[in-house]
Amino acid sequence: MARRIDELRPQLLKAIDDDRAELARLSPQGQMATLRTPVYILHGSTDDIIPSTESQWLAKDLPPEAVKDVLITPAFSHVDPDKDMSTREKLRLVQFIAEVLRAAR
Repeated sequence: MARRIDELRPQLLKAIDDDRAELARLSPQGQMATLRTPVYILHGSTDDIIPSTESQWLAKDLPPEAVKDVLITPAFSHVDPDKDMSTREKLRLVQFIAEVLRAAR
């Protein structure tokens, strides 16, 4: 796909432009101001499908009191359970999951 991106870019941009109104209606952007549920955001920094900036933008769009923790970690990509990671990253991931489980009680 990377080899053909220049060829596909105009078609992709046209499809996005054609569906801009529908995409805006589906987007959560600007629609979460009243959210009162605790939110934990976990994203792989090496995700090659959805960039981690999406999670960072999501965290900024949520009410600050709703965001309990955000972890952007190199511990995994989009779906990569076999990813090698440092002990520090493993511990941070376990800490994040423990925090979510404590909040779920």
